[in-house]
Amino acid sequence: MESIVSKKNFKYYKNLIARTLFCFAISTLILLVFINEINIGAFQNRLILMPICTFALVTFAMHNIYIHIIKVPDITISLKYIVVNGAMYDFGSIKSISFIGKKAFGDAYPEKEAAQIIFADNTSFIIYDDYYSNSAELKLFLESVYLNKKLKIIPETKNSSSENFYWVRGGILGPHSISFILIMGLLFIIVNALEFKTLIVCGLFLILISLFIKRFFYFGLSNNYLKIKSYTIPWLSHTYSLKNIKEVIFESGGKAPNGMRIITHSYNNSFFYAATLYDKHWRKLKSSLEKKGIPVRDEIGLN
Repeated sequence: MESIVSKKNFKYYKNLIARTLFCFAISTLILLVFINEINIGAFQNRLILMPICTFALVTFAMHNIYIHIIKVPDITISLKYIVVNGAMYDFGSIKSISFIGKKAFGDAYPEKEAAQIIFADNTSFIIYDDYYSNSAELKLFLESVYLNKKLKIIPETKNSSSENFYWVRGGILGPHSISFILIMGLLFIIVNALEFKTLIVCGLFLILISLFIKRFFYFGLSNNYLKIKSYTIPWLSHTYSLKNIKEVIFESGGKAPNGMRIITHSYNNSFFYAATLYDKHWRKLKSSLEKKGIPVRDEIGLN
């Protein structure tokens, strides 16, 4: 391979376009209501907040466009040069590269997993995993050129049927599970008095399922493999050879549950929410992984 070109993914365009359009739509609606109130002579002092809100939303929309364009550049990596938005850098001018780790994206956004290249003049750019569909390939190619390593993709072996797994399941009746049950019960009570009950229940149920279904993963560990299974999707299973895992990250989900991110030596990474695990379960899992020689980055504050 002589070169590789970055490819922005659907999530990038979704965050760029959807958030921007949403802010513009809400700000336009607020402004129209404000103008209408002025025209009918119903102006009150509290209405002065409406143009202020409109300005704030438009400002955020413009910032959203700016931050996505500036922070997520077009990148081409060849055997001799790196081209970032048309600017060319040679490998000899690189001061340092970090291939994994959390990097800031903007004041209004959480930190994201990424690689960062710093040049001798202290300029830098970042490859965010979230926004490039081929971020793993970009990192792997960059590593092979910068460190003069042979480009090698380790095949994932998943024949774990003969393994004995130690499972970390957590408590199925955790706060997120109880929230889901309570919300479903409340919806059935509300919808029970409405017409078109079946259609409404099905619609609301599908929405809730889409929000909650991927939050209930649990983990199994053997001498050679890490396996991830789901309470809500029993047939879904992911298996990783421990030899192919570069790092495991315990991440805070913010308002969502905590979860585990797995980064392989090929820089592929996947994230799994684990709503049923409490701190004591995360500590056991961390200890077990480290005993197997797997680096664990704790971002949920276990210590």
